[in-house]
Amino acid sequence: MTTWLGTHVGVGYLVAPVLFARLDTRALAGDLAGELFFWSAWIGIGVLTVLVTFDFVRRRPPRWRLWQRRLLAIGLIFLLISELIIHPVLQHLRAASQGPGTAFVMMHGVSQLLHLAVSVMGLVVVATWEDSKQSLEFRGTPEEGV
Repeated sequence: MTTWLGTHVGVGYLVAPVLFARLDTRALAGDLAGELFFWSAWIGIGVLTVLVTFDFVRRRPPRWRLWQRRLLAIGLIFLLISELIIHPVLQHLRAASQGPGTAFVMMHGVSQLLHLAVSVMGLVVVATWEDSKQSLEFRGTPEEGV
């Protein structure tokens, strides 16, 4: 999860801006950034699918941990919406016109918001995951002197 999240955040907030700042054409920068976003998103879909599936298959987690499960599931849904709905529309709009039109800019903004939301949700889950893991592993009893 942390490796994918680092890639997801790095591509969106470090690599893509550098591509647009350094490459000669915005079209080339957009193509390269799009390819990086594609792979990052599909790796994330795989990682989150595994995490959500195993979390639902395991015995029921403590009630206070259900919000982490929900954030993982919402992040997965956002990635799927982005890859299966928004990005194909963006590709069609880009191919249909010579420059970015109003519809392209609007859909790109929605894509950016979903990317931000997934990044924030992932960071929250990663930042709080260790606490929940330790709490789940704590099985001390008074007889053990704990």
